[in-house]
Amino acid sequence: MDKHIAIVDDEPEVLTTLKRFLEKNSNYYIDIYSRPEDALESINMRNYDLILLDIMMPKINGLDVLKQIKEKNENIKVIMMTAYSTLNNTLRSDTLGADAYLEKPFPSLLTLKNTIDELLKAE
Repeated sequence: MDKHIAIVDDEPEVLTTLKRFLEKNSNYYIDIYSRPEDALESINMRNYDLILLDIMMPKINGLDVLKQIKEKNENIKVIMMTAYSTLNNTLRSDTLGADAYLEKPFPSLLTLKNTIDELLKAE
């Protein structure tokens, strides 16, 4: 069974790199969003299995998006991503229901894929 993943990040290079890598190395369907508002709107209409979510974005902080996602559907797996890791972000992500927390740049894209695979296998 193929899984549906959304990637939400305000950096176009991150979106295209992750989308290309995951499409080439997995059977996941990938949607990308550079604006968190668009992602939230789409989450209402689509059944995502997992969302990769950047924390630092303009207008809406990724932690606020995480809260809204989990209020709508607590079963969606969410991996928080950030280049600005702080203890507060880590703790808030955990408290709000994030399933994983990864720092950018990733140690490797394979590490990211393995984290995704583990979370989706647990369903």
